[in-house]
Amino acid sequence: MDELETSAQIDVLEVMDMTAGTAVMEAELAYWEQPGKYHNHLVETVTVQEHHAWWIHTTKPLKAMELAGTLWVDSSERVYRFRLHCRPDKCAESERQLRQMLSTLQVTDVDWQRAPGPPPVSPNNDRPGQAGIVPSSPQVVSYDRNAAYAYAATWWNTQNNSDGCYLRHNGSTLDCTYHSSDYGVDGAHFVNRAVAAGGRPF
Repeated sequence: MDELETSAQIDVLEVMDMTAGTAVMEAELAYWEQPGKYHNHLVETVTVQEHHAWWIHTTKPLKAMELAGTLWVDSSERVYRFRLHCRPDKCAESERQLRQMLSTLQVTDVDWQRAPGPPPVSPNNDRPGQAGIVPSSPQVVSYDRNAAYAYAATWWNTQNNSDGCYLRHNGSTLDCTYHSSDYGVDGAHFVNRAVAAGGRPF
């Protein structure tokens, strides 16, 4: 097998609004549990760290990197959805690893008011027109959600490369490589600019 070939992928969704999360979960369960329907899927009731969970997995042969199963976990405070995509010959091992991962799942609260400080210029960066960005210790910063929203609402359908910056990973640092025109204007650039407009540095 090619070392760069992906054998499995796990998508994770955490819904902190129990009402909305439970509604979506129950709607999907009801769909797959309809009597008289043949969906090529099986719904199993399982337990994940003493929480009720439902494993919806396919019973038909898979093609390369298809969706093998969806796991919903009701933690009584939040709802989690895990989706496993895998190659047919790697699904058994991938499911085992997913179960092992869930056995050590720990939920932590994220303080969104904490953010990295302004990125310093790397002293090892001698290339003109580029600023090396290295991690710095967290500090409390204010954040203006309305400003971030205003940027997104303004530029959602128009390219904006007024900063001329294209972020790319250079092995150990992020480089802000400057280009003219709209080079580097992509989804990551849009989100970075919107968040920066709210006052949160890269």
